[in-house]
Amino acid sequence: MQGKIDLLEKIQMIDLEIDSTEEGKQYYPLEIEKIEKEIGVKRQELDALQTELNDMESAMRTIEDEITISVERIKKNENRMNIVKNEKELTAITKEINAAKRDKINKENEIIKLRGKRDEKRGLVTGKEEGIEQCLASIKGLENEFLEKEEKWDEALIRMKEERDVIAKQLPSSLIRKYDSIREKRNGMAVVKVKHGTCHGCYMSIPPQLYIQIRKGSNELIFCPHCHRILYFENFETEEKKHSV
Repeated sequence: MQGKIDLLEKIQMIDLEIDSTEEGKQYYPLEIEKIEKEIGVKRQELDALQTELNDMESAMRTIEDEITISVERIKKNENRMNIVKNEKELTAITKEINAAKRDKINKENEIIKLRGKRDEKRGLVTGKEEGIEQCLASIKGLENEFLEKEEKWDEALIRMKEERDVIAKQLPSSLIRKYDSIREKRNGMAVVKVKHGTCHGCYMSIPPQLYIQIRKGSNELIFCPHCHRILYFENFETEEKKHSV
C-alpha cells in the first residue's frame, strides 16, 4: 500500500503544480476584469463631473449675459443724464444707475466664485481622465504579460498532465476517483502525513490505535476520521528516500 500512496503523493504534487499554473493563468483575466469595472465606475464619475462642469459654465454664461445687460443699463442711463430736465428725473436716473452698478458688482462676484469652483471641477475631471488612462495602460500591460506567459503555461500544463496520466495508469481507477473526490473537497490536499499522532491535513489528533496501525503499515488505505484525507506515516527512511529521488 505504501507504494500506492507514494504514487498518489507524486500525483498530488503534480496536481498542486497544475493548480498553481492555472491560478496564474486566471490571475490576468480576473485582474483585467477588475480594472475594467474600476474604469466603468470612473467613467460614471467622470460623466457626473462633466455634467456639473457644463452646468457651471452654462450658469457663468447666463451671468455674463446679465452683466452685459447691467453695463448697457448703466450706459443708457448715463446718457439720459445729459438730457435730464429736472431734479426728480436726475434722482430717478441716479438710483437706476446705482442699482445697475450694484447688480453688476454682485454678478461679477458670482462669476469669480463660479470660476474658482469651475477650475476645481476641471481639475477633478482631468484627474479622473488621467485615472482612466492609467487603468487602460495597466490593462494593456497585463494583456502583454499574459500573451508572453500563456504559451509557456500551456506547454507546462500539457507536460504535467501527461506525466500525471502516466503515473495514474499505475493505480486502480477506483483509487484515482477516490483521490480526486477527496482532493476536490479538501482544498487540493487528499494525501497527508501523520506526525506525533496528528493529521497534517486538519491538524487534529487521531485515535492512538489508528496511529499505531498507520505506523505499522496496512494493506488498506487509512483515512483521517476528521477530514477524511488519506493518511500515511513518513518515517526517516521514507523521507530520506523521497529527498534522494
